[in-house]
Order: sequence, then structure tokens, then C-alpha cells
Amino acid sequence: MGDADAGVETVKPQYEFDDAENLLFDELAKVMRLVGALLIVVGVVTLGLAALLLLKGSITTAFASVVQGISSIVIGGWTRSAASSFARISTTEGNDIPLVLGAVSDLRKIYGLQKLVLLISLGVIVLGVAMVFFAAIQ
Repeated sequence: MGDADAGVETVKPQYEFDDAENLLFDELAKVMRLVGALLIVVGVVTLGLAALLLLKGSITTAFASVVQGISSIVIGGWTRSAASSFARISTTEGNDIPLVLGAVSDLRKIYGLQKLVLLISLGVIVLGVAMVFFAAIQ
């Protein structure tokens, strides 16, 4: 390297997806947007159901419905956010990899929340089975 190159920063070119790959991202984004919107609608309806259950005095069922409703709304929002990142891949230049990484980050949030909810659900099921088992042997 000579003195002429001193202080000059080289920019590494970003990978750009081709037309077929962009079409795949567009189709995925459309489906994800719809699924995200449906999850939000299901979440809102579930919260409404929780309110009705609470009015009828079913506190534990209402609580479970609130958790499910909020989870659906949050997952729907993250799904729509990931969809936006996937959709922008085909309409921008020089940002494909950061957009993919942003979408993957949103997907990681979705699966992290689902993992937490499933582990809690499994714990409640095991606790319930244990309670029934111990009640039956006494």
C-alpha cells in the first residue's frame, strides 16, 4: 500500500439478492403480513373473550385468555415487523444483509416468547397432573 492509499477507507460491497430471490422475499412478506394481522385480530378477540370470562367469574380461564391474547398481539406485531424487513429487501439496494438480519432478529423474538409460553404451559400441565395424581392416591 502506498502513501496515496493512507486514510482512504475501502467499502466492502454488500450482497444483493437477484430477482428470483427478491420475489421469494416478497411472497414471504405478503404471507407474513397477513398472518401477523390475523394474529393481532385473534389476540384482540381473545382479550374480549377474557373480559366475558371474567364477568362470568372464571378467573383462571380469563387469566389464561389474557396471556394468550397478549402473546398473539405481540407475536403478530413482531411478525409484521419481520415482514416489513423482508419486503424492503427487494426495494432497496445495499441493505439486503442488514434487512435479513433485522427480520431474523424479529423472528428470534417470536420464538423466544413462544418458548417461554410453552415452557410455562408445560409446567402448569405437569403441576396439574401431579396434583390430580397425589389427590387420587390419598
